[in-house]
Amino acid sequence: MKLIITGTTGMVGEGVLLTCLAMPEITSILSVSRRPVGITHPKLSELLVSDFVQLQPGDPRLQGGQVVMLATPQMSLDAAAALARAQGVAAHVLSDEIEGESRVVGQVHAALARSVARRGEPFARPCVILSG
Repeated sequence: MKLIITGTTGMVGEGVLLTCLAMPEITSILSVSRRPVGITHPKLSELLVSDFVQLQPGDPRLQGGQVVMLATPQMSLDAAAALARAQGVAAHVLSDEIEGESRVVGQVHAALARSVARRGEPFARPCVILSG
């Protein structure tokens, strides 16, 4: 199976990419992104585009791939926030542009959560804090 994955330079997309690279039934992956993903693997090839509008239906570089999942980071964050709000919990989306080593990003989220728990700042309790 050949996959085409976008968003591989983000935290979630990189996780999806690494998982797919480890799956034996996936024979090749085309990463379509604005910058190099920074991973070398025999199954992986990259298509770098400065603007996704450049990609048009029928583009031969995208032929033969299987669409498995299609969502932008902001769509995912909005869906998670909507689910929390439907349960009566305030949801705060920090950004869909947060990048960095996941451990460090997690530490920032933990610091925000401690501040909420101890002082009710910068958000009132109960709440969820989301980023991508």
